[in-house]
Amino acid sequence: MSTRPIRTLIVEDVEDDASLLVLALKRSGFDPSFMRVDNRDDLVAALDQEWDIVFSDYTMPEFDGMDALEVVRERREDLPFIFISGTIGEDRAVEAVKSGAQDYVIKGQYKRLPVAVNHALEEARMKREHRRAQEKIDQLINIDILTHTATRGFFLETLIESLEHAKDAGEKVGIFFINVNNFRSINDGIGIKAGDALIVELARRLSGVISDRDLIARLYADQFAIAVPGISVTDADTVPAIVKRLLDCFTEPFLVNRYNKKMTGSVGYCLFPDDGSDLQQLIGNATLAQSHAKRASGSSFTRYNETFRQDYEKRIFLENELEQAIHQNEFLLHFQPQLEIATRRMIGVESLVRWIHPRNGVISPMEFIPVAEETGLILPLGNEICRLACRQIAAWKNDGLPPVRVAVNISTQQFQQEGFAENLKRIIEQFGVDPASIELEITETALMSDDNTAFATMTELSRLGISIALDDFGTGYSSLSYLDRFPIDVLKIDRTFVADLPFDRRKAAIVHAIIAMAEKLDVKVVAEGIENAEQLQFLEDSGCDVAQGFFIQRPAEADAIRPLLQEGTLTR
Repeated sequence: MSTRPIRTLIVEDVEDDASLLVLALKRSGFDPSFMRVDNRDDLVAALDQEWDIVFSDYTMPEFDGMDALEVVRERREDLPFIFISGTIGEDRAVEAVKSGAQDYVIKGQYKRLPVAVNHALEEARMKREHRRAQEKIDQLINIDILTHTATRGFFLETLIESLEHAKDAGEKVGIFFINVNNFRSINDGIGIKAGDALIVELARRLSGVISDRDLIARLYADQFAIAVPGISVTDADTVPAIVKRLLDCFTEPFLVNRYNKKMTGSVGYCLFPDDGSDLQQLIGNATLAQSHAKRASGSSFTRYNETFRQDYEKRIFLENELEQAIHQNEFLLHFQPQLEIATRRMIGVESLVRWIHPRNGVISPMEFIPVAEETGLILPLGNEICRLACRQIAAWKNDGLPPVRVAVNISTQQFQQEGFAENLKRIIEQFGVDPASIELEITETALMSDDNTAFATMTELSRLGISIALDDFGTGYSSLSYLDRFPIDVLKIDRTFVADLPFDRRKAAIVHAIIAMAEKLDVKVVAEGIENAEQLQFLEDSGCDVAQGFFIQRPAEADAIRPLLQEGTLTR
């Protein structure tokens, strides 16, 4: 395996800790050449050499980590700096990041180290590129070659002047970031030339809806920025009008390779001085606003809100603590019974993971599952969930309780991971449970990327005796085709179709059609999200097999489910 050379300066008073860090870097695919220092004078001298990154302990007998950060920032503003410490707390970590550190990693817990290092190096690379771009502003005449809008460097330089003028004049300045949604599909699917043509046309449209005093710049491949100075403090209509004109630039289709292509855009913006007092803060806040705008469907806009920054910082800590939580077994499962409608028997339960944080209590999966998926931690977390489910099945069996099928949600990344079926088999064998007591819930997304691999995985799971349920059925684009191609045992009707039953005629017709189709295919149907007696009665009359929801039973810990397992019946 090839390794990446990295010139590493380590601020650490314990030589063994420095050695462990170097070893962790090597295991992460780096080839570090390094120097260790433990005092201010040696650090100052070392900074005369070229380094790719600095790692520093936070607490040292004679030299504080924040002092080390200050020394580095005074001499090398864009040199990546990461704390490696076992004593840094959340409050200190926030302060460290605000003071210029790129990240922090807990000593001895180095799984996130390659992600942190690569992110810091990438950030440093971008800073260096920005510095070089500013140095070449005069040679490039401040104009982006492709779009003939301003360059990023000129935009930032001019924006500083606009902020100073606005401060003296008592005016506001608007900073608007405009981004093309799903632009990568054009470059990857049609070609870079087609993508360039789209960007040129967008630049023309944007330039046509701003005034002569406004400045438009191309920041990145598909991202533009517009600075609007001189906004009156008393004029409440100016900013909404600007946003409307910007979004209107996406109304007409774009000509891409002789075809009209409908594109959408996202606008994130902030105002000086309301949403920030300096350039760096305003640019960061506009970026956060745009990130939130991109989460909406279609063309959308968002103004910066202070909660965005809080959410961002919270997310950083959540990523770090999530990795620790997996190693420290801070997760447990709740179980929601599944009712066989015809017999009123409890034939299964769905397992739902909960994070029991030592300080913050129960954290909803709505908060940590997206983070786990984006960071890759969903793989070890998914394995932990499978182990918890199998451990509980074994515990119920050892207590003499009747067998019950446990449904486990499997993420797309986990399902597509090489060797998933074999790994699950090992977990099942470890706890000595019957594979038939496991039902895996997967979504359509898990089947989309590679039909052959998905089919082979599902075939192996079926051979083991594990049943497979297609979750959120009816919400995807190709759900019917998957029933023909893959060995699926159960369809779970999405709660969005159940919510308005029996009064919504269109949803009622869809549910009837799903149940009738499943019956012909000899596939069981589970309806989730049952919240009242009318919904349950409708499903019973329609021939649905299994129901699940708050009306039947709320999710509960394993001990609370024991009486239901013993009795085997539910009263609904």
